[in-house]
Amino acid sequence: MTPDPIANSAAILVGIIFLLTGIAKILEPWKFTEHLEKLALLKPESILPIALSFTGIECGLGVALILGIEIKAIAPATILILLGLSILTYWSTSTGRTQDCGCYNGWLNVTPTQSLVLK
Repeated sequence: MTPDPIANSAAILVGIIFLLTGIAKILEPWKFTEHLEKLALLKPESILPIALSFTGIECGLGVALILGIEIKAIAPATILILLGLSILTYWSTSTGRTQDCGCYNGWLNVTPTQSLVLK
């Protein structure tokens, strides 16, 4: 953890969100794979391995942020992932491929605009 309580709180909050969204994808993986299929960016045979890998990374980053493990390395990676997912959400919803970001696996329904603000 850093000496800054605001930075620590932010890291923990983002970590909790990452962990919860990862758990949602673990509990109902077919929803996430269906979302990836709608994007039509991946070969069908690569969707499940990529979905599982992404879910593992998402949970791992969440745990690391919550526990304050290697924050200086984890924070930039997390920001890059959030930036990439924001771009993907904007593209997929503006082209009509999906109606949501797929972030919360259907557990929390947010509009694309809300999703971009949350990221």
